[in-house]
Amino acid sequence: MKFPRISKYDVLTFILASLLLGVAFSVQFEGPFDISHWIAAFIGNTLLVEFSISARLYTQKIKAHKNKADVEFKLFLPGGAVALLTSLLTAGRLVYTQINTLTITPKTTDNKTKALIALYGILMSFALVIFSKFTQNILTFSNELMLINTYLIIFNLVPASTVLNNIFKKKFLLTEGDKIYFNHTNLWKITILTASLNLIVLWTIPNVLTSLFIVFLITLAAYGIYTKKYR
Repeated sequence: MKFPRISKYDVLTFILASLLLGVAFSVQFEGPFDISHWIAAFIGNTLLVEFSISARLYTQKIKAHKNKADVEFKLFLPGGAVALLTSLLTAGRLVYTQINTLTITPKTTDNKTKALIALYGILMSFALVIFSKFTQNILTFSNELMLINTYLIIFNLVPASTVLNNIFKKKFLLTEGDKIYFNHTNLWKITILTASLNLIVLWTIPNVLTSLFIVFLITLAAYGIYTKKYR
């Protein structure tokens, strides 16, 4: 089996995104507030983020490869700024995680295939959440891994570039959230609402698996309503 190609942009994205989110997830940590505890938290969170991001992005590359397409990842700078801002404003309780773009070639690839490639990233994060849940009493980092991938699921549902393009009238490279719903504007609007509801659910229901189950039910219902009304 021939494996997908990893470009220099992919590697750079892995490194920069991991460092950036590692900082964002290290605003809040256990123990006294001093440099040694922060460095320990930063190293641990960066490694978990790097594992989570590389797993989901390479899964998307494999899916694209099977469909005779290729994906390239670059850092989404507005998302990186929002990641740090949300972490600082909420003292590390909330971290925006959609900080990479998703360029799929060739351009003739149909919207359904693009959406499925994007969806594979969500599914990988969901698999890591389930893995974390069942290893909570075995692995010390399971809770952190679960939280990171929960946020990766929720925020990658948001069509960030489309929103920014409409506000600033400037063309930003598309993110995962911009492709996941078949490039239909009406469904993007529903997605923004469901992502907001997902955050409320996550904050009010302590059990992560329960909240994620509700997340998928809301998203599935939104898509069902859309396909009946708009397509």
